[in-house]
Amino acid sequence: MRLLAVDTSSAATILGLDIEGDLLDGSLAGEAGAAPAHSREILPAVERLLAEAGARLAELDGIALGRGPGSFTGIRIGVGLVQGLAYGLGLPVALVSSLACRAQCYAARGRLGEGALIAVALKARLTEVYYGGYRMADGLAVACQKEVVAEASCVPPAPAGPGDWHGLGDAWEFRAALEGALGARMSRLALDSPLSAASLAALGRQALKEGRGVPAMQALPEYL
Repeated sequence: MRLLAVDTSSAATILGLDIEGDLLDGSLAGEAGAAPAHSREILPAVERLLAEAGARLAELDGIALGRGPGSFTGIRIGVGLVQGLAYGLGLPVALVSSLACRAQCYAARGRLGEGALIAVALKARLTEVYYGGYRMADGLAVACQKEVVAEASCVPPAPAGPGDWHGLGDAWEFRAALEGALGARMSRLALDSPLSAASLAALGRQALKEGRGVPAMQALPEYL
């Protein structure tokens, strides 16, 4: 499978080209405190990545799109780019939650085992958070709770059953409120929650294999 992976939901431009499981990473780091530069850098970056790989868009099997939640403007830029690239070639688009992608990246870095649970919480507004809960299954972060935007003290309770919970994201500074709402204590916390092209490609590839790709104009953002 040949897959282009794109996520512009954060300050960084996450970009990768997965060719039969080999990933060429063309991601660009955002500057701390600076406005994201997605609109001027994303298309040239895609062109450079394809040229480096000696590949053409028409040869791709699909595109993995980080659909959010995250930066409103950044997400719109990514969606617009992917819709434009996929529409003319009839490529399917795999919509990947940017929260799930962060969980996948964290699990890969920490080599988390089967059944590990990851509670991703990112700051939204004031004491509101973007929240999603994920369980590792066959090496992939699979949602075990609905993604929501809510007050930290009002996120949905954790699913019943045993599990080793990991808290991920900058909103875990509200630890007491989040753990109280979840009814679960975290065994480990990581406030830094980067995205990666490898994790985006892994989740996108699985979605396409399962037939969950959508036509270009149905590739819509998720703001929660």
